[in-house]
Amino acid sequence: SGSIVMSSEERSNASPDNTGSNRRLRCADVLALATFTSPWNPAITTGAMIAAHHGSNLTGCYVPAPLRSLGGGEEPGPLMPGQRDEMEREGVDEPAAFPLFAQALGIRHAAWIVTRSPIAPTLRQLGGWHDLIVLEHDMVEPEQALGLLSEALRGCRAPCLILPPHWSGPATFQRIVIGWNGSAEATRALHGALPMLQLARHVTVIDGEIRKPDQDPPGVPRPDPIRYLRHHQVEAALQYV
Repeated sequence: SGSIVMSSEERSNASPDNTGSNRRLRCADVLALATFTSPWNPAITTGAMIAAHHGSNLTGCYVPAPLRSLGGGEEPGPLMPGQRDEMEREGVDEPAAFPLFAQALGIRHAAWIVTRSPIAPTLRQLGGWHDLIVLEHDMVEPEQALGLLSEALRGCRAPCLILPPHWSGPATFQRIVIGWNGSAEATRALHGALPMLQLARHVTVIDGEIRKPDQDPPGVPRPDPIRYLRHHQVEAALQYV
């Protein structure tokens, strides 16, 4: 996988340990996927809190319900007239409400969009324009979560924060776990996640890379995630799977 999945079991507001330098990186643009709007779903509220903390721009992207269960290569099946009307209405009343919601949190620029594609192609299109994507594990059915979310993560080209089911905690992620496989995508995602990693109390890198002797071009050094993080004042523990 080329993305980083971050989660937390600690919800305290204690000061993070990774504060060895005053040089703090920031997420310039945060993307949050919306599944409902009254009230705002956890991905939107968490993404907004992160954007407010980092001084980021915020994009809210509504994914209509019929599209959430589809893979990237699938097209929506035939819809009944009532379903089609409902899908067309979903999210259209929020362009005015969303900036007001963001402005109340101190976010200077917020944009609202409604996708007409499944999750994976939506993130593939929007991921390159954002520094962090926030979504919920339970935005898809449990039996589909592994396949649909894995597909989305592989192609999104940005670090992803996947919230646990029924998440209602604060946006203070004290414990972050990084999935690492040595790929160029994983390296870019690790780089993109630095603003979050610098604020964490505990960072763990889970290395699942399968090394092949002839995999790398001659003379090209392999990236070392632990050394890279240490250069950015992030102390991380390493585990192998």
